Amino acid sequence: MLADSDLRNNPYAEQRRKGFRWLRFDAPLEDAYLAYLLQRHQLPRRIGGMILTGVLLCFLGMDIHFAMSHYLPLISPTLIGLRLLCIVFVQVCAWNGEHQTRAASAQIWIINGLAFLSVFTLLSTLLYLPVLGSLGTPVALDTNFLLLIAIFFPIGYSYWNSVKLAAITCLSSWTLIPLYLPSADLPAFLHLLVYQVAAFLGLVGMRYSHDHATRAQFLTRGILNHLAGTDALTGLLNRRAFEMRAEQSLQLAQREQKPVALLLIDVDHFKAYNDLYGHPAGDRALHQIGQLLQQQLQRGSDLAARLGGEEFAILLHDCSAQHAQQVARRIIHEAEHRLAIPHAHSNTASHVTLSLGYGLAEPGETLAELYQRTDFALYRAKSSGRNRVDAATPGSQIPFPFSE
Repeated sequence: MLADSDLRNNPYAEQRRKGFRWLRFDAPLEDAYLAYLLQRHQLPRRIGGMILTGVLLCFLGMDIHFAMSHYLPLISPTLIGLRLLCIVFVQVCAWNGEHQTRAASAQIWIINGLAFLSVFTLLSTLLYLPVLGSLGTPVALDTNFLLLIAIFFPIGYSYWNSVKLAAITCLSSWTLIPLYLPSADLPAFLHLLVYQVAAFLGLVGMRYSHDHATRAQFLTRGILNHLAGTDALTGLLNRRAFEMRAEQSLQLAQREQKPVALLLIDVDHFKAYNDLYGHPAGDRALHQIGQLLQQQLQRGSDLAARLGGEEFAILLHDCSAQHAQQVARRIIHEAEHRLAIPHAHSNTASHVTLSLGYGLAEPGETLAELYQRTDFALYRAKSSGRNRVDAATPGSQIPFPFSE
């Protein structure tokens, strides 16, 4: 079982604690879930699309066969035309849905495709009513049953959208079909209606269970991924996760021509602190420092990490040199005056202090190059007395063998 201390700053764990009885996450997590849902159901969506196309082609073949056997000038061409339009619209919506980069846009295309399918199915059912009456066949709702299955089929859109679309479709057919039925056929329609209501409720329940299980799996996956990329002691990113996300953030910032600042922070005389107060006290001190660094993040794209031991890092997106310097000085000041962790064996002060180097990424600079320049600034801060800030200069290189 995962301890609560292992789940700090974990939105997936927080959502699991809050629950999701109404199959809805908090806004940022809901967007991530919809994107995950579309990706997870990519193969079922394609298979479902092929099955749906095959079924529509079968219905088209039946329409053509009926037209050849019992041609009705006002009905047969209209039925065939509706079926062709339905196939075209569904294919267009499916193609556009598969080529969207945003989950919300893809959802809209999926819903549009199913809505078109519902409208065309209802129109074709209404057109067939006089034909069935002339043949002495009771009203048929088999296409409506198939339509409900298509709407509730898990193809990557939200549960509530499927429920709303299915409810509108059923209410429309239950309202319009009796208006075009002879009174003698109403008992047969009501008899079939009972089965359709049962099918609707059954599919609502089945899809709810499926979506609930999928959301629970999504949260579990998110918790495990978060833990894999999180430092258990401080709750910050670990080195591996930080470097991966910082690389992506740096590339994005260079494409958007926005500045990125890297801050490297080191705890002064930390070995002496551990030797004097013990490792549990050292862990508590690192946790407090980690919380202090986490509080400096103002944007969702900002990152804070424990790189290992007593070394930390912050990446600030769209950050000017002046703002980076302000954040760096605030960290040093708050560690000294707000945390004020006693350190009797420090050669710098009577409490735990920090040294910090910061630098702004230059055009075309890699993360490794930015890290190297900023690490040299941190080295200068430590070698010139500690408990201070030093800025990386453009193009500076470390004048001694460097190893991460």
